[in-house]
Amino acid sequence: MAYYTGRDVAVWITTEHADDGIKVMNNVSPPQMYVVTNSGGDPDISNATTHIGSLANAGDSDWQITDMTGVDVSIGAQDEDISFIGLRNIGKIEVKKDTSITITRKKHDNFFTMINQGSVHSSESPTSDGKHSARYGLINDGGVMKIADGTTDPKNTVDDVASTNKSCYGYRVYLALKESSDGDGEVLVIPNCIFSEYSTTMANESANEESFTLSSQCQPIIWNGTLVDGVFGTSSQQARVQTLSSEM
Repeated sequence: MAYYTGRDVAVWITTEHADDGIKVMNNVSPPQMYVVTNSGGDPDISNATTHIGSLANAGDSDWQITDMTGVDVSIGAQDEDISFIGLRNIGKIEVKKDTSITITRKKHDNFFTMINQGSVHSSESPTSDGKHSARYGLINDGGVMKIADGTTDPKNTVDDVASTNKSCYGYRVYLALKESSDGDGEVLVIPNCIFSEYSTTMANESANEESFTLSSQCQPIIWNGTLVDGVFGTSSQQARVQTLSSEM
């Protein structure tokens, strides 16, 4: 487990889609969530607060999470005990990774509240009512990307690119460590995360804060932090390549 203050690191949260992100429209009543098409280009975000872009926005300073006060990272694995006849020691076999990151930031908008507890517009949901949050990222619904409701298993939560078998389940978190004096710092990339916890703290004598946790059971990636055209690597490099369904 490692804890960083907000000024020591930089964090990006993206969807697991190459081009599409998620936005909150506050000019409708009640506010609802929509898909941002082509967030890597120049999306129409009028009357919206867009915090989560696509993989094409990873590393872009305009899409960085702001006003962070602390980041708590936990990296581990879930093991299975196996007993062998004639041996005293118990063997341990790794079943899956277990990584979580908790971000605490000053609360100045409703975006992450909406992601965890809000509702999706019915036209942006794979269900007819849209009465669910956006904790699970995007999903392909008949060739159109919509906001997943969590009822489809991760292996079958794929994107809208035909025959690629790439999972777009959840979100991808990029934690960039402070740069060294002679080059770029390291970036911890946590793929296929879901929003698992959310809380808000209010106080009279200090700023209101919100904390949210993203968790993943996929293999984390260590990236060298190299920026290509203002983002982390190219679309063919590991930091931005989607997880295959067979790896979920």
